[in-house]
Amino acid sequence: RCSDSKVSNKDKYTTFARTLPPSSKVSKSLISLLKHFKWERLMLLVANDTSNKQIAEALSALAVRHDINIVETFFLPGDYLTKDNTTLKNIVLDTYKRTRGKPFHLLLKS
Repeated sequence: RCSDSKVSNKDKYTTFARTLPPSSKVSKSLISLLKHFKWERLMLLVANDTSNKQIAEALSALAVRHDINIVETFFLPGDYLTKDNTTLKNIVLDTYKRTRGKPFHLLLKS
């Protein structure tokens, strides 16, 4: 799962293939989705690992250029989906209570 943009040079790395797209491609797709639905505010819920953190960073930078406001970013532990873990539910409830309007919550997890 190499995310280094240098290996995108197809002249130099003719046989290289990714199993996951680079974070720059993922973030562009997400921005297109947000713009299509006219979502201008969002909360990022990011799995706490290198790959998803890179996507969040790329998305944050691109969001600024497209006038999309990332209100807050939360990094979730690896076990946030287990039966007894209420982390995700608590974040959504907390952000709903203290924001005006309804920001879109985007979960980044590969």
